[in-house]
Amino acid sequence: MNPDFCDVHIKSILDLPAHPTILVVDDEPSNIQVLAGILKHDCRVLFALSGEDALRLANSHKPDLILLDVQMPDLDGFAVCIKLKEDPILKDIPIIFITVMNEVQDEIQGLEVGAVDYITKPTNPAIVLGRVRKHLQIKNQRDLLRRMIVIDDLTGLVNRRGFEEAFDREWRLAVRNRIPISLILFDIDYFKAYNDFYGHLAGDDCLQKISIVLTRQVRRSGDVAARYGGEELVCLLSDTPMRSAESLAQSILSELTNLAIPHEASPVANHVTLSAGVATAMATQNLERGALLALADSHLYIAKNSGRNQISVGLLSETCLIFPRPEVKPFTAHDSSKSVVKKRPTLLIVDDEHTEIQILKDILENDYEILVALSGDDALKTVESCIPDLILLDITMEDLNGFSVCSRLKENPFVKDIPVIFITSLSEVSNEVQGLIVGGVDYITKPAQPAIVKTRIRTHLKIKSQRDNLQRLSVLDGLTGLLNRRGFDEAFDREWCRAQRKRSPISLLMADIDYFKRYNDYYGHPEGDRCLQSVARIFHYHMNRPGDLAARYGGEEFVCLLPDTDSAGTERVAKEIVYTLSTLGIRHESSAVAQVVTVSIGISTAVPSVRRTQRELLTMADDCLYQAKNDGRNQIKICLSPV
Repeated sequence: MNPDFCDVHIKSILDLPAHPTILVVDDEPSNIQVLAGILKHDCRVLFALSGEDALRLANSHKPDLILLDVQMPDLDGFAVCIKLKEDPILKDIPIIFITVMNEVQDEIQGLEVGAVDYITKPTNPAIVLGRVRKHLQIKNQRDLLRRMIVIDDLTGLVNRRGFEEAFDREWRLAVRNRIPISLILFDIDYFKAYNDFYGHLAGDDCLQKISIVLTRQVRRSGDVAARYGGEELVCLLSDTPMRSAESLAQSILSELTNLAIPHEASPVANHVTLSAGVATAMATQNLERGALLALADSHLYIAKNSGRNQISVGLLSETCLIFPRPEVKPFTAHDSSKSVVKKRPTLLIVDDEHTEIQILKDILENDYEILVALSGDDALKTVESCIPDLILLDITMEDLNGFSVCSRLKENPFVKDIPVIFITSLSEVSNEVQGLIVGGVDYITKPAQPAIVKTRIRTHLKIKSQRDNLQRLSVLDGLTGLLNRRGFDEAFDREWCRAQRKRSPISLLMADIDYFKRYNDYYGHPEGDRCLQSVARIFHYHMNRPGDLAARYGGEEFVCLLPDTDSAGTERVAKEIVYTLSTLGIRHESSAVAQVVTVSIGISTAVPSVRRTQRELLTMADDCLYQAKNDGRNQIKICLSPV
């Protein structure tokens, strides 16, 4: 097998970060030289000759992957791996053991202490390269998901979850270093009127343009520009005194004025403007970071109450008083009927030999739910009807071989992330490399050791579980727990395609909390957050079928996606939401329509076709929502015309 041939094909398949850093740990310089020669073309290679050196370099360089020998004189590889996994900063670095220790128990121990793979010496360059690149690819996907979790999909700014993490980190640093820390809380003036006048899609464009302004202005490392709510933005400024924060706020307002985004519905100006509350603290142990946010919120209220398009500034001290707000007790009921029952992972075994399937079933059936397929075609059909957590796949089968099955699975966006472990009698290096190229995460040759099979399955299920958790968080709104905009868009694409195939109706229910800006101004943003959480629970509660979902579409805007539902069925859901909200009676003394929180709702329905697009369905729901608000709010409007 030509390693260069493997190298070219692996490079063409795996999506890797540019020049990843790999730390090679071995007390034999000749072994390091061999591995460095394999990896040098597209990796930055660091090396350590001892366990202690490895820990030091890992701390200082944060490598993307570590190749670790076991037998070393000071700390052995197992001990090094354990120490790395105990470090919250380093624990997610993938570790591959490369060692002469080839006993089954050694491999099991290596995987159980936290390694993602185990390769025995003497090594084959193509195998090392293929497995290294496979685990770099997995890490790259995980890192991308982590970034998605803290980035707002619409604006590209840090989202609420990312802001909270950064605020906690920078506050601790400010306390430790006795330096000032500032917040600027912005609100787009009359943005609800902007959305009503121009539509939500134009509102999205406006938010993106303002976000670009913030990104240009907030440039220092450690400073953060974030989307705090729907039209609320926040800048976190470490080591920044009050006057510098005020100056930055003024620069942002000035640049936005020069941008001159038209806003004909604003009573302040004929272009989009911002109000800003600036708060600064000399952080100490006696102050809570929440007090700084509350002070910025109070000064934002002052800026808006004083005419908008201006800045109000405050300094937080241990004796200062924060602008008082009335308290409101929101709905906090827990819906236990929707609790998730944890089930055993499901494995699909694909092999055309009954005896081989039975061997694997005997090994695994005590720990897993087992599905079986006797051919490649059967495997693809089974995956369509019941998605397993992991697939054990033979290669030599009469209809479709395992490589073809794996390739087809990876082409399907709904099942491409299922880990596939090849388990086969083919032991040539070229077969293992091809298995990695087509998308397998591991390759086990028959006859397989039961302990090795079980340990490798556990390892890859753990990696999948971590990825699934990150994937789930990346599509959830950090405040309400509903799907976020990204999650809604993905679900809408999926359900639209399904409705198109079935020629079935699909409905959207778009809702807006009435006079929520006044709610925030009157009660403050913390109470506003609790109100949003209460309303979100109501929307979630009324999504009763498996395909139904509720999402937070904007600040106080929610959207429900109801597949296979006509307008009459969607109207029933909307009435149930309105009724439930009215019975809760969340106080809203500043509302012009009622003394409690209410919602306005727009509904649109379509049977997807070539002439009907998702954007049109969204626009129609948005138009109906505008009509409901324009006709007095606290009501439901339905699109009766075809999309």
